[in-house]
Amino acid sequence: MLRHLQLGPLRRHGWLLFFDLIGHPKASTGYAWVYDTEAGSRTLAVLQLPPVISPVTAVRAAIVGELRPIEGN
Repeated sequence: MLRHLQLGPLRRHGWLLFFDLIGHPKASTGYAWVYDTEAGSRTLAVLQLPPVISPVTAVRAAIVGELRPIEGN
């Protein structure tokens, strides 16, 4: 359940949404954004859980997650 939604600009292009979470056992804030890929648009959401402590670290964590090879392949 969302309590508050706010928009903030991304440096490159687009918007990052950050919102308060109600009832999540560990996270009180979430971040989400949409970006374009060759296959079309992609939506990402990241919870504010350490090491994610800000919108910037949320984007960094998502980039690292995208670049990390999938285990077992």
